Amino acid sequence: METHSSTTIGRGLRLITLSRFAGDRANAMRQQRIREYDEQSEEHHARLEIACRARDLAMSDAKRSLSSLDLMRAWRSWRISRLAEKEIARIKSRTPTIRSASIEEQQARAGDEAERQLDEFLATALGKSWTMIAGYHGRTGEIDRILIGPWGIYAFEIKGNRGVIHSDGTRWWVERFDRRGNPLGMKALPRAPDAQLAKATDGMEGWLRRNGIDLGVERVILFAADDAQIGTILTTNAVCVTTLRDLDLGRLFNPPARGDALAPCVCERIVNLVGRDHAFWEQKRSESQSRSQTDSFAVGQPTFLLNSLTRSSRSVTRFAS
Repeated sequence: METHSSTTIGRGLRLITLSRFAGDRANAMRQQRIREYDEQSEEHHARLEIACRARDLAMSDAKRSLSSLDLMRAWRSWRISRLAEKEIARIKSRTPTIRSASIEEQQARAGDEAERQLDEFLATALGKSWTMIAGYHGRTGEIDRILIGPWGIYAFEIKGNRGVIHSDGTRWWVERFDRRGNPLGMKALPRAPDAQLAKATDGMEGWLRRNGIDLGVERVILFAADDAQIGTILTTNAVCVTTLRDLDLGRLFNPPARGDALAPCVCERIVNLVGRDHAFWEQKRSESQSRSQTDSFAVGQPTFLLNSLTRSSRSVTRFAS
């Protein structure tokens, strides 16, 4: 199977990383903030340089005019230099700063940390008969972690939310408290994690079934934050909703109720099928994105050129005046 990376961690657990949803998203948003800051800094420096040049030129012209007793021109040039000085002060007062991480970036970073915590937990508990796949993205959605081993296939939806988690079967929300235990209110989760996971696992199950692996994928909703707690969960289509602190692998795997363990060759076939499915849809998404970018460039090119010419003409007009 072609993978992005494969390594052995802890007691022998094999970790195959296909992608890093949360980490890549957080890094992309951080890089975007840096790019915006660099662009604003470059524009700020250019405007400051123009204003300083205008001031210096005006002052030089004022001195020359004064020495030649052209008092009217000297006064006009001096006035221009004063206006340029004010513009310089205004530009300096608006020195750009890199903006803080958005809520979305913070959440993505928390999700990445939550996934790393599960990796470390499972690495201390499972050996070489288990494989964990990180970052599967199939036809119907993404799965944070897929654990494959003797006792079955387990799909994990990992959340970094803090507080007490509740669900009425449709809506999910978090009850938050401060360090002293005072309530801070409720926060709704934008997407129901069990429905999100079900959509992705249904597609993967169908792919496995079409390739001769007729096994159900056990769905696990995991809240990894240290202060996360499970409150009232009325109904869910996940086999387990738990915190990392309370995750009981013995109960989750439940070997006595499963009969014979999966043979290593079957586990390896499942691993390869999951990887193939991810690679196929990743290629499809890449091709679709390339087409979209090409179309967008072709459509936007005339507008871009027109805007550039307009800006250039305005600049020439300003300098000429």
